[in-house]
Amino acid sequence: MLDEIVHAVAEASGTDMNSILMVDEAAGELIHGAAIGLPEEYVQAIARVPIGGPRGGCCGTAAARGEVVIVQDMRTHPLWQPYLDLSERFGLRAVWSVPIVGREGRVLATFATYYREPYQPSSEQIELVKAYARHAAVAIENARLYEQLAVSEAKYRSIFENAVIGIYQSTPKGQILAANPTLAQMLGYESVEELLKVSAFDLYVDPADRRRWHDELERHGMFQGEIQRRRRDGSIIWTYALARVVRDATGRVLYYEGTLTDITEQKQAETALRVSEEKFSKAFRSSPDSITISTLADGRFLEVNESFLRATGYHREEVIGHTALELNLWARPEDRARVIQVLQDQQSVRNLECDLRTKSGEARVKLLSAEVIDLGGEPCMLAIINDITERKRAEEALRESEERYRTVTETATDAIITIDEDSRIVFANRAAEDIFGYTRAEMLGQSLTRLMPQYLRPVHQASLKRYLDTGERHVAWEAVELPGLHKSGKEIPLEISFGQFIKQGKPIFTAIIRDITERQRAEAERQVISEIIQGVNVTANLDELLHLIHQSLKKVIYAENCFVALYDRNTGMFNFPFFVDQYDTAPPPQKAGKSCTAYVFRTGRPLLITEEPFRQLVEQGEVELVGTSSPVWLGVPLTTPSETIGVLVVQHYEDKHAYTERDLELLTSVGGQIALAIERKRAEETLRESAMRLQALVGSIDEIVMEFDQEGTYLNIWTTNENLLVRPKAELLGHRAAEVLGEEFVRPFLE
Repeated sequence: MLDEIVHAVAEASGTDMNSILMVDEAAGELIHGAAIGLPEEYVQAIARVPIGGPRGGCCGTAAARGEVVIVQDMRTHPLWQPYLDLSERFGLRAVWSVPIVGREGRVLATFATYYREPYQPSSEQIELVKAYARHAAVAIENARLYEQLAVSEAKYRSIFENAVIGIYQSTPKGQILAANPTLAQMLGYESVEELLKVSAFDLYVDPADRRRWHDELERHGMFQGEIQRRRRDGSIIWTYALARVVRDATGRVLYYEGTLTDITEQKQAETALRVSEEKFSKAFRSSPDSITISTLADGRFLEVNESFLRATGYHREEVIGHTALELNLWARPEDRARVIQVLQDQQSVRNLECDLRTKSGEARVKLLSAEVIDLGGEPCMLAIINDITERKRAEEALRESEERYRTVTETATDAIITIDEDSRIVFANRAAEDIFGYTRAEMLGQSLTRLMPQYLRPVHQASLKRYLDTGERHVAWEAVELPGLHKSGKEIPLEISFGQFIKQGKPIFTAIIRDITERQRAEAERQVISEIIQGVNVTANLDELLHLIHQSLKKVIYAENCFVALYDRNTGMFNFPFFVDQYDTAPPPQKAGKSCTAYVFRTGRPLLITEEPFRQLVEQGEVELVGTSSPVWLGVPLTTPSETIGVLVVQHYEDKHAYTERDLELLTSVGGQIALAIERKRAEETLRESAMRLQALVGSIDEIVMEFDQEGTYLNIWTTNENLLVRPKAELLGHRAAEVLGEEFVRPFLE
């Protein structure tokens, strides 16, 4: 290939001594590629030439500089002094070298032309050789591609099979005189012979391109440019054409000679790039996000879109050409340093949160993404900036709201439970654990019916389904009193309020649940006390009162085994006016002794005792067993404001956990009211007995007995014969005797 290029250039330039030296980048040298007309010994002598430096000579210097180097006279030119003896030996006096530069700007080889006399090439010669050098560069690069394909042809064949150059000769009338197989293949013909039968005019898509091509050749003798060609099948390709006129000695045109390079893919890429650039330009201008392009080195703005200007409050002329630091955009300059560092390490930044200032100085929270791009060989930063200030504020407000909600739910004494439309528990607070006895882990994901008595579960499921189907509530959602089910199996009285919200399009229900056990108990206690107070008035005697008290106590405490022991200070004995028990009968009056009842009476303190504490009191000599033993015993003193009159006792023969400290407090509180009721009832009975005795006494006397207060008002009158009275008894009671009998008559009696 190199030999062909050397011969082609030699023929085109009319020279007979030429060489191509190839660049060996690893060695930093030029090595022999091809030569024509030069002595073999000379070719071998320059088979390796340093690139640049004092021994670079003409070709080495051209390769180093990347430009044409002309040694017009080897004897006097400083570049040729290291090789002067060599050139003198072979009769060489001048040389000039053209670097063959590849697409990426790298020197691939050098093309040198030698003369036996001092010589200065014309500009046309230089341009001609440069043109061939460009084709040579393509050929060299393609050759290297072919070499790579040879190493792994199966893998890379499709990539490189079209990287070829077509060569041809044609007449001014369009007859193709010669063409290489590559050109035939490029234009879709099966053979060169088939291509030679076609007119060159028919290969042009636009006849104007043919005229332009022809006019350039006629005017300048050369043509280079891009032209569309039509292939055999009618398809169109883009080619890069290089052509020259070959004339005879008289100047008559013999033929046109040129090359074609298929640049269709390059043109498609350029079109795609142009479309991409147009799309980018539209996106850049219309994007709601701020987009900037700035130099990576110092952050100087090259371009910004309207969204950036609106977001920052600057005018374009205030931004372009200035740096972000000059505009004081970075609230924290270290953020920019961090962005630059990430870009240098990774070539891109994704969603980096930072604070940027507006022109007014307001700091806004931004989400920045950036890429390193190349603009004219300078690394730049393309940044897309999304303002997330409002989102951050909303997130912060949401976090604060969630924190407040979490604080409320976790510190609330009421249970808060949330369920989905399938009645599955999705949230439960700490109070729910306390009320129902389950841990949150045990509740989450379970059906809410787990926290309900069995008989309420189908009712709940039916009600929930009906509501989801119709949207109609069939029960109140505020302060509904329903029983719940503790983990232990015990029912709990609850007050429940419901609420609903929509999450991701589905209904979610939240219940605020209050354990009203204590409230109901307090209400029951008040009711018991009220019944006891009223019982004093509605019962005829102490026995009826004690039975009424027992029935009331059974509403708030287990009292199937219950007795009242009243102490008689005259006899020092306990009487048992009320006694109910599963095993024992009411005992007769007995000395206080060392029973638990006597212990409570003696200490004046309530006592809740189980078997082990009872055993300890026995060992201490404080108490002894009286009656049937029970696992739990509860007694409270019956105390009036002035003294303790007895003891109220309840006990359970099976469940040692039947009574709690709360029951102890309840019975102690009620005990005071019971003591007052008993005292009042006993006083009434005593008064009634006294009245009966007095009535009996008066009934045996045939006289009048009158009772007055200090003012002389009739309080009571006893007589067996009302005829002895000056007026009927009913008219006298409540009136002063002086009004009836006169002051003079009454005074002696009052005095």
